[in-house]
Amino acid sequence: MKIPAPGRSVNGLHVWATGAGAPVVVLEAGIAASSVSWSLVQARVAEYTRVLSYDRAGFGWSAEGTGGGTALDAANDLARMLEASGEAGPFVLAGHSFGGLIVRVFQSGFRNEWRGWCWWIRWSEASGGMLRMRAGGC
Repeated sequence: MKIPAPGRSVNGLHVWATGAGAPVVVLEAGIAASSVSWSLVQARVAEYTRVLSYDRAGFGWSAEGTGGGTALDAANDLARMLEASGEAGPFVLAGHSFGGLIVRVFQSGFRNEWRGWCWWIRWSEASGGMLRMRAGGC
């Protein structure tokens, strides 16, 4: 049985937006996760402001992507999705694990589109290529 998507499709990406207010919080899932992994967090944040989670290309309810699946591809997809979604920025971005890397790439490439960011657990840029994890950012 296929479960219907709770949100809508924007540029082929499933977007689930709840709550009202500003700034809009954008939730970025980990490497093999989908918008479903944010459902409990999204419900709580929606009590205070507008929040959206989405499925990256090829995950959850989203269509397959045409890119190579890199963090840069995902950041570019995120920028196109936000522009087409009608959601008003600047945005507060929250990423978990690999999602933190996508948030970091988005933050560096789209400087006028965000107001704040938070990494729950992310890959450390200072690791010298090692895959160390650390909490931080917020």
